[in-house]
Amino acid sequence: MRSASKTTCDRRRTLGWLGAAILATTAGACSTITSLFKASKQEANYQNMPRAGQQCAGCSHFIPPDGCGRVEGPVSPNGWCRFWSARSG
Repeated sequence: MRSASKTTCDRRRTLGWLGAAILATTAGACSTITSLFKASKQEANYQNMPRAGQQCAGCSHFIPPDGCGRVEGPVSPNGWCRFWSARSG
């Protein structure tokens, strides 16, 4: 027969692994969901030129050389849309 402390330890270890697995699955799902719900260029008010000094190359959503985490299709590094957010760093 197992002791109570051994059973508690096994439960904690199992719950820890289960929690880590759920977290990893959720993180992957969130990135997939985000990519499924990109806005069209029209919905994003996308334009191929900068606006007030803001341009895709300086945006946190820009994925070089011509991708965006928020807008469908290729974008210009010199473009701009309403989702523009300054790149940190």
